[in-house]
Amino acid sequence: MSRKALVCLVLLLSSISPGARADEATDVKALVEKAAKIFKEEGLCDYGLRVVNAGAGPLRRKRELYVFAFDGNGVILAHPVNRKMVGKSQRGVKDAKGKLFGDEFIRVAKEEGSGWVEYWWLRHGEQEPTLKRAYIMKVPGEDVFLASGYYVK
Repeated sequence: MSRKALVCLVLLLSSISPGARADEATDVKALVEKAAKIFKEEGLCDYGLRVVNAGAGPLRRKRELYVFAFDGNGVILAHPVNRKMVGKSQRGVKDAKGKLFGDEFIRVAKEEGSGWVEYWWLRHGEQEPTLKRAYIMKVPGEDVFLASGYYVK
């Protein structure tokens, strides 16, 4: 490959990647907002948690984009991908670089109402952790928080 072709390829790829990440961030935020709307319309009930727990449905996009729910103590209430996490607290859980990301989720939801948290997580089937961004939102009037995330790379 010629130097000129390589430079063109690098420029093309660098122009595509930020947009792809921006689209994923938009999708993630929209999923969480859609879940919050379901909880607002239906109230905190089994229905909302069943929708979050569903392996397919309105709160699931692609393989890696899904919503999960947790309470103010960090206890997972619903998780469509890893059911073993349901009932377990994420307080004190560290990411691959030692960040207490579960505690950060709770802080953002309680203090800010919504926001982004970055952490390093092991993607299914990989050996090295990847940077992940999660959007967290408090369900208005409830001690329940909703989140979804995407891998940056």
